[in-house]
Amino acid sequence: MPERQREETDQEGWMVAYADMITLLFIFFTLLLSISTINTTKFEMIKTEWNDQATSNLKTISEEFKQQIEKQNLKELVSVDLSAEGLRVSFSEQVLFGTAEAKVNTDGEKVLAGVASVLKNMNQQYRVAIEGHTDSVPIRTKEFASNWTLSSARAVNVLHFLGAQGVSDRNMSIRGFADTRPMTEAGQVTTAQLAKNRRVSLLIY
Repeated sequence: MPERQREETDQEGWMVAYADMITLLFIFFTLLLSISTINTTKFEMIKTEWNDQATSNLKTISEEFKQQIEKQNLKELVSVDLSAEGLRVSFSEQVLFGTAEAKVNTDGEKVLAGVASVLKNMNQQYRVAIEGHTDSVPIRTKEFASNWTLSSARAVNVLHFLGAQGVSDRNMSIRGFADTRPMTEAGQVTTAQLAKNRRVSLLIY
């Protein structure tokens, strides 16, 4: 075979091999894209179903808390709110503690015992964040060096009480916010507004 003809044959063979490789790569990435699209669709469907189920379960838990609150005539002092963040149950300071104290009082123990009865029967997929809040009046005592200390100590004591009632420690956590997340607008410092900011909340999510 003449040299020139052999070179042309070699070039044609290389082009065929290259074209085959490109075709195979195209098919491969097309399959990957189709599989990815299917998985994304399935994921969104599963996610939607899970969210719907979780919301439904939280609504049931919310109703149980409301029943506990009504039984103890605490509708004015305890709020129950369901949002995208989760289910939040907020207790006014006077329900659980004495002024500038972190120890749960006797009446507070009765309230939290009812709360614990609901939490113990709750699906273990949920977590409970116990959040302590204070008003904006600074505190500096022998026991509490700051509002941060007080808010955290209250959250810890609520956690310990619920744990003693049988609520799983693994499902609970604490958060101390001091006066950084008030329920009232900035600048409102009336007695009623300050009292509204002193609270402990349970966020179930």
